[in-house]
Amino acid sequence: MTQPEVSHDYATETYIDMHGQEELGQLAMNPALAAGDQEEASPKESNKIPRPINEQFGLFNQLNPRNDNGDQLEVFCEMFAEASQLVFYGKRFTGPTYQIFTPVLAHADELLRKINPHLTPASFFNRAYRPSGEILTYDNLELADKYQLDKLVARRARALATLGHFVALTEVDTEIDAGVLHQPDLRFQGEHQREPHNRNCFNACYRMALDSLVSFVPNEVAVRSAVSKIHYSHVVEDEEYLKTFHTETFKDLSTREVNVISINGATLSTIARIANKLKTKNPHSLIQCIVNLQSEQGADIWHTNVLVSCNRESVFCMDPTKYPGYRQDREANRPRMMSKTKFHRRWAVAFNRAHLLVAQ
Repeated sequence: MTQPEVSHDYATETYIDMHGQEELGQLAMNPALAAGDQEEASPKESNKIPRPINEQFGLFNQLNPRNDNGDQLEVFCEMFAEASQLVFYGKRFTGPTYQIFTPVLAHADELLRKINPHLTPASFFNRAYRPSGEILTYDNLELADKYQLDKLVARRARALATLGHFVALTEVDTEIDAGVLHQPDLRFQGEHQREPHNRNCFNACYRMALDSLVSFVPNEVAVRSAVSKIHYSHVVEDEEYLKTFHTETFKDLSTREVNVISINGATLSTIARIANKLKTKNPHSLIQCIVNLQSEQGADIWHTNVLVSCNRESVFCMDPTKYPGYRQDREANRPRMMSKTKFHRRWAVAFNRAHLLVAQ
């Protein structure tokens, strides 16, 4: 799970409608998302991390994922440090369902301010993901206000999930054939460490995506340690991971060029349409799709999966956490199967957010 992007602000942004055309719509999202008109990543001129020497990376072809965290840590620190200097990492859109979620989000924000005007939408998320200032504000609330906030968090999640149920009814005929989206090798939370591995789901999905693009197996501890060293926390925004695909360090490690397309309010049909169009244009494209879902551990936690395919009844995802039957799926390196209704209810709580990684 990563630190979610939330804001009271509303802005006009481009979205992809049900027919794949670009129009203007209203959305509630991070102002930084709404403000971005750039098409490509561009590093800041100041404090730019120097590009490493290619010869330093020859050893990665022989790296063992169990004993290479020291070597990988150095490279991932350089990669995440360089990524932290990028002001933009790809293309951002809002999809056709975001307009459906906007009234619920706006109403919840209004009720939140009535409880305490100093609270921000970060309060809708688990305490472990809140900024320290938000935690302090919550701790200073009266007991009755804390009770009202907890009720509001649950009501907001239920309302979004209900909308997801109705979206699922419109997606019955949508199918994403196997092979259109790349199915990476399954990586999971706690794969390379014995200590508690909570909040490492995006770490695992990032490693799944990266594993398909470089010649070594990314180590969980190395990635987590690098993120913590650069950002002073291993819980960061999705984009801090995704920006690494546009760094010079990554380009030295991979033979592919990666473009990122992030969509809030996506649909399965939107993802299928974009992926099929890209595959038609370049059959050798490797397209991966990371999705944010509501965690099964609580209404106030997001969980990350890699979407693989779907048919009329089910959606298939590489899920890095434990769930009924996870041992068999891990042994067979196969995706988890969820009903479309369950997937859409969980997806809606995270505003149907998806990140497409397109490797050419």
